[in-house]
Amino acid sequence: MKHLIALDDRELATVLAGLRYWQKMVPEAKSGFSSHYMRRAVFPEHFRDVEPLLDAEIDALCERINCSEITGAVDELLKHYMGSGFGVGEQIDALRVAIFGEEEEVE
Repeated sequence: MKHLIALDDRELATVLAGLRYWQKMVPEAKSGFSSHYMRRAVFPEHFRDVEPLLDAEIDALCERINCSEITGAVDELLKHYMGSGFGVGEQIDALRVAIFGEEEEVE
């Protein structure tokens, strides 16, 4: 399941800082343990049904979040310069796909 939420600049900065803090302060397990075991033990209530992200997955998530900032800026610029008329939303979606690749489906 995917979730979509709008964040202001402070919230976004806090989410990114929290991910990086988690990555730095809760290390992946050393050999002999599941890589997820140590991280799951820190906040078991958050990881009952899912495994915590590994460092590489956190890096990828932070990159996706940062790219979403760029996508939002492109949307706002296009809305400003193209005005509001028929087909603007479709043109924005087409440009977003052209710049960033295939769009992901959000449930």
